[in-house]
Amino acid sequence: MNKTFISIIILLLAFSGGRSDLRVRLDKAEELMQDNPKDALAILDSLDIDQIRGKPDKARFALLYSGALDKNRINQTSDSIISVATSWYRNHGNADDKLKAFYYHGKVYYHKGDYETAMGYYAKAETFAGPKSDKVIAGDLYNAMAAVSNSIFNPGISFGYYSKSGDFYKAAKDSNRYARALLGIAECYRIEENYDSVAPLLKTCKSLWPALGQERRSAYYMISLQYLRGIGDYDGMRKELEEYASTIDPQDIKWLSFSEFCIDLEMYEEAQEALHRFEEFHPDYIKNPTFHDNSYLLYKRTDDYAKSLSSLENYIELVDSMIYSILNHDTRFIKERYEKELQIERIRRNRLLAITGSCLAFSAIIYFIIKRLLKQKKANRKMAEEQVRYREMVRQLKEERDELSATLSCGSPADRQSIAVLQNRLNLINKLFVAEISDNGQISRDVYSEMERLIGNRKEFLYTTRMTFSAAHPEFIDHLQSKGLNDDEIEYCCLLAIGLHIKEISSYMNKTTYYKISSDIRKKIGLGEHDTNLGNYIRDILRHRSNV
Repeated sequence: MNKTFISIIILLLAFSGGRSDLRVRLDKAEELMQDNPKDALAILDSLDIDQIRGKPDKARFALLYSGALDKNRINQTSDSIISVATSWYRNHGNADDKLKAFYYHGKVYYHKGDYETAMGYYAKAETFAGPKSDKVIAGDLYNAMAAVSNSIFNPGISFGYYSKSGDFYKAAKDSNRYARALLGIAECYRIEENYDSVAPLLKTCKSLWPALGQERRSAYYMISLQYLRGIGDYDGMRKELEEYASTIDPQDIKWLSFSEFCIDLEMYEEAQEALHRFEEFHPDYIKNPTFHDNSYLLYKRTDDYAKSLSSLENYIELVDSMIYSILNHDTRFIKERYEKELQIERIRRNRLLAITGSCLAFSAIIYFIIKRLLKQKKANRKMAEEQVRYREMVRQLKEERDELSATLSCGSPADRQSIAVLQNRLNLINKLFVAEISDNGQISRDVYSEMERLIGNRKEFLYTTRMTFSAAHPEFIDHLQSKGLNDDEIEYCCLLAIGLHIKEISSYMNKTTYYKISSDIRKKIGLGEHDTNLGNYIRDILRHRSNV
């Protein structure tokens, strides 16, 4: 046997031994992945990737490494690693390999904020999810799909994904993850104010308590506190807050939400302490809009108007910077072949239009109430009633402002012109809150003048309101048109739908024959003179048609 042949044999044996050692270590990392992801990542980090030869081994390493990063909550926004796995497993490997590859690839785009592309990869992964799949990964997949649905404010679709996620986690006998799915379902019910369905889910999660980690227990308290607030059980909220603070490690407590609940319960010292704890655990707290919003509310409630105004200004500045970033990032979602039942682009655009309509509506209502308050100075009892309604509208307007800010901050498919309109509307709403707390007569006069200019152009305001409903609630407009209502009558119904009273609408439209207008509408839609209130009926139609 010549020397050359012997050298080749030695090299082959060395190479074979190296590959065998690599696969042993990859096997060990995969074994540790679920229960000890840190150890799995440590093994993978110890490998010299330059020594990994062959597409199968490179693909397996990429898949395991992407999984280890995900389970260690190291969010990836580059698909340079996982694309190696998806390129290979697209045509090779078993169903679980394909499921994991497409799932982890989708997670990259989710962390980038590209929910449409993320859902496309999730949908591809779902085609490989079945009874024989890795049940934990399949559960994680549906949980991720629910997260995308949550990002576009669709609890109905989220509910279905959470349910599938829970089925897989339950089959895997993973109580901690199963509780996560149950809490997701509970949150969907809570958003829809179906509190009777929330309670048993919380009870089930409580029965799994020994198996739950700190993070899951913290999430339980969040849902429980929101549930108790929803049913008006404030004593229960106080007890739950006390148990939350004494049971959960401080670093795992949601201190911003904690402060909000304390403010609701007028526990202002506790709220202040919660904000301090948030500062302690989040050094970048100064960049968090919710921190400034909660501070604004706390200082306002405790009559520290200087700090309240300062916090509100910080909040507005942060929100404005987010909007500016969106204006300079002209990104639109693309249509995805695997979009399945989600039509994300249409839903998010309609959501923005609906929020715009709500902001216009509440701005109009508050404007009308302010005018009436000024005319009712001598009628104390009447003024008191109007003040109650005004405060309620301010509260609702704040919710709309926060929802609009959150929607804009997470990106939107709207074009630059639409975003600019939304920014102007948000700026006006923020100015209203500044006027409310500043006690500065000039600011108040400027804001009311601006509101008057906005609402003063009746023709444009009525037209844009109708167009908003046409885009956001086409079934509602189609229904009114099918009853023979003309454009003026439809605009009248839109104002009823956003909460204005008939007299307020008639005053705004300069029509003294409002009884005739409402009578004509009632006849066309089939309502008798003594049937239900027209405004309530129109709002019922809107709710029903929007849920069709």
